[in-house]
Amino acid sequence: MSRKAIINDLLNSGLITDEQSAILDTVGTLNSGSDFSTTYTQGTAVADASGGATHIDAEARTALNDLLAELRTLNIIAT
Repeated sequence: MSRKAIINDLLNSGLITDEQSAILDTVGTLNSGSDFSTTYTQGTAVADASGGATHIDAEARTALNDLLAELRTLNIIAT
C-alpha cells in the first residue's frame, strides 16, 4: 500500500483531519529525495532542571524534566 493510500485511509476513517493529511503529504514529499530532505542527528545531552525554592519552581522543574525525559525516550536528545 502506498504512503498516499495509507494517508487517505486514515483520513477517510476519521483518524486524522484534512490539515493533518496535508501535513503528512507535504512531509512525505519533502523526504522523498527532494532538495529539502535532511539527515537527522541526535542533539547533545541536556541536564535536568534544578534550583529554585518555591512551589512554582518545583512545578516548572517537574514539567521541564518530564519534557526532557520524553525527548530522551524518543532519542531526540542524548541521555
